[in-house]
Amino acid sequence: MNIQTILVVCVGNICRSPMAEYFLKNNHPNLNIESAGLSAMSGHSADAKAIHCMDQLNIDMRPHIARQITAEMIKKSDLILV
Repeated sequence: MNIQTILVVCVGNICRSPMAEYFLKNNHPNLNIESAGLSAMSGHSADAKAIHCMDQLNIDMRPHIARQITAEMIKKSDLILV
């Protein structure tokens, strides 16, 4: 299977899944990588502690905005990490 689209999922989509999303994007810029939450804090930015952790890796995740997972996201993903 040729993986082109990865979806990373957690509960709120402000810490774990966006950290994984931005880490993967940094290491695999040719892939389409997104994140979402099962009970997302939709519209919120990433948690300040998560941003600080990623800053230590020189990865800026400040643009992140939390969003709720949808059926469409699931359908278009080649791989879903939870």
